[in-house]
Amino acid sequence: MKNRTVIGHFIETLLHSSCLHAYDGQVPDSTASLSALPSVAARIIAFGSILLGGLAGGLLGYGLVDTQCDGACSVQTGSGMLICSLIGAGGTAIIAVLVLRAHGEWREISDPS
Repeated sequence: MKNRTVIGHFIETLLHSSCLHAYDGQVPDSTASLSALPSVAARIIAFGSILLGGLAGGLLGYGLVDTQCDGACSVQTGSGMLICSLIGAGGTAIIAVLVLRAHGEWREISDPS
């Protein structure tokens, strides 16, 4: 019986009119907040740079395997291109994400409001 009264008191306290609006003044205005999403142009440039990094990695992988292999080496050349393309695109993606985050922080710091 005592448990029910404690729970009932807790619910009555939560539903009390002064508690319903206790945090209304502390919620930030959603229209004034700055989006962390980078601009479309920045995302397109980052995507293009990742593709370019993968292409450069693939060319390096092809050149590396092609100079070391004699005869028919299509599997080795393809594997070298694939592995180096993934490494090149992955490294470029890491740099692109860091640049986009830094740009977002810089934009937030330089915001006058």
